[in-house]
Amino acid sequence: MTIDKFKKNICLRILFIFSLLFSFSVNTKAAETVSTEKIKVDCLFSVGVECRPCNYIQKYNMRFQAAPLDWMMNYSLDIVIHLFETQFSDFFEEIEEIPDKFCANCKFVKDKKNGIISIHHFNRYAPLDEEHKKFREAMLNRAKKVDNILKDSDSIGLICNRKDETTENLINFAKKFSEIYPNKKIVLINIVHIPNTEKVHESVLFDENNIKIVQFVFSDIPHIKDPVKFPQWKGNQLAWGEVFSRIELSQKFLNYSLN
Repeated sequence: MTIDKFKKNICLRILFIFSLLFSFSVNTKAAETVSTEKIKVDCLFSVGVECRPCNYIQKYNMRFQAAPLDWMMNYSLDIVIHLFETQFSDFFEEIEEIPDKFCANCKFVKDKKNGIISIHHFNRYAPLDEEHKKFREAMLNRAKKVDNILKDSDSIGLICNRKDETTENLINFAKKFSEIYPNKKIVLINIVHIPNTEKVHESVLFDENNIKIVQFVFSDIPHIKDPVKFPQWKGNQLAWGEVFSRIELSQKFLNYSLN
């Protein structure tokens, strides 16, 4: 082998080693998104299916107004439409306690008509009828404030983590929501958990007539096995951080205070 060929061989091996190191570095990232334009909206509200979307809206300082569906569980997109169409008039109107189920100091309480479950709002040690009255007053008040915000918005952001919803269902939901709040830009963000997906994959499922549906796919389980710092219910905190780095609220409601 000539000296030139030997040098060439060494260079190729070095390049190969560096490429392996780079590949390892990329693949060990918990989340990575393709850089595209930011999702800019006036407000952002959770439409379920459980607590996780609301948790991250709050964590990233985008929860300037509490909403009735915050921290709720077990409801469909059709129920969301029904509640906004009716101004939440029958929201937890008829309730029942789920026996022997508690979250810290709160009871599990079910909205009998709409199927929604609350695990954070009803004091475990207080009479249910007293808690129910206070809860209804607070939630109807929140519903009115949210409705005013949505009517005053030019662009509305809705976020959910509904892995089993079809694209057709998401489009139908967004269109119905747009009928309730016409002449607004509606952006629906859906988070989908797929195991062993190392990066965050973003795709636009629909973009037409002032309605846009953006989907983010990643492995939505804690990236570190530490139930104290990274509890299971929060999912993949790094990946959700990547998603929220792509969302930007306008300053339209800057002076609102959370209540």
